[in-house]
Amino acid sequence: MDSDINTSAPATIDVVAARAQLRQDAACLWIALALKRPAARLHLYNGTPVEATLVGADAELTTINVDALRTPLGTYPRASLRANDCRYMVVDLDD
Repeated sequence: MDSDINTSAPATIDVVAARAQLRQDAACLWIALALKRPAARLHLYNGTPVEATLVGADAELTTINVDALRTPLGTYPRASLRANDCRYMVVDLDD
């Protein structure tokens, strides 16, 4: 399949700046969430919704750290969830 897009070409300055801004925005979001420690409802890919207090995430955003994880099997005082297992997350910022 022919394509007009050269994927091996170096990124332009605008693309590099946009990526840097996105990384900075994501870091600011996770810092704010870690400071607030909001309640969150995580919907996992296996269809299981779980509730917890959001603590933060690792630098690569591969692990989400929570407290008071409430699952159908019980409550865990602290847990680390693989971000790839989480379909989406609803965070309560009204507290």
